[in-house]
Amino acid sequence: PWFLVASTEPLPGSDRAWRWTLVRWRAALVERLHQRYGERGALVSALILASKEGLESDLREAFARTGIAHLLAISGFHVGVVSGLILAVVKSFRVPKRRASVVAVVATWLYVALIGFPDAACRAATIIALLSLSRARARPPARWGGLGAALLILIVLDPRRLWSPGF
Repeated sequence: PWFLVASTEPLPGSDRAWRWTLVRWRAALVERLHQRYGERGALVSALILASKEGLESDLREAFARTGIAHLLAISGFHVGVVSGLILAVVKSFRVPKRRASVVAVVATWLYVALIGFPDAACRAATIIALLSLSRARARPPARWGGLGAALLILIVLDPRRLWSPGF
């Protein structure tokens, strides 16, 4: 599998070895997508992993001219789709709802880590986790509670996000 291709040894002098492990895993996955999809591998890795490095400038311009360049950026919608797919797959194995929800939340956060913790993805994953917690406790979620709580949690974790355009 792709996750065994990358080395998990920490870089010399690195105090954040886990981040470099994720970077290597992501690079290995991008390489695997390029191998599997050939010349379309760059587009597939941009749509799934927000890895736009291999995209040709003509393709980027085509996305911009047609007004769909936002598809190349991982948004909350992407994270919601990934989380929903994970939840559906886990439920298809007849896993109880609460356990399936926990698995989906953990897998969603792993996906967000793999793509580099962009603000929109972190916000969506936090909201998904909070909604999952609300359902697990059999409490109806507040209409704007997930968004407000996600805002507060993410600002407490990193106050600089407040000035980030993606936040």
